[in-house]
Amino acid sequence: MLERKVPGSKLTLTFTDIDLAGHYRGRGGSDVRIVRGEIRPARMSFAFLLQDSAGRTLANGTTRITDNSSQSSLAHHPKRSTPLYYEKRMFSPTGALWLLAGLVITIPPLLAVGIFARIALKLNFVALSGLVAGSMTDPPALAFASNISRSDAPMVSYATVYPLTMVLRILSAQILVLLLCG
Repeated sequence: MLERKVPGSKLTLTFTDIDLAGHYRGRGGSDVRIVRGEIRPARMSFAFLLQDSAGRTLANGTTRITDNSSQSSLAHHPKRSTPLYYEKRMFSPTGALWLLAGLVITIPPLLAVGIFARIALKLNFVALSGLVAGSMTDPPALAFASNISRSDAPMVSYATVYPLTMVLRILSAQILVLLLCG
């Protein structure tokens, strides 16, 4: 599917952490997956790099995906008791499609707003980093921007955008419920 969207592209995934669903205990030389009540979901952290046919970077970053559906009981789903079911499902064509959809709905809007704010509004990097962190309601990004700039300027931009973003999130969720369920 990626080949149809970006012909000649290359997607590189570098896994930095893989946490299997459940809990493993190795005693007496055997590893057993223990699933009781609340279990740890399958999680994978990785870096991604999307390049065009000339080797230019189109998108890159790091992310962590979590399969929270593993919280349901394995007893009710015999198919789910197969080895590494949740981990394999995260890399099924459907899982890859969700990952790609997440990248598409996240990266282009951020790039568009960043480019518009830099060129049209003449915002500097420090103000722009606070603006982007506020638009994503992302305190770690704000902390990173504040540490890099060694000033409070990113916090001012963050505080300007954050309330509007939260109100729009609440309203958009209500509008979606009304449109889809009403």
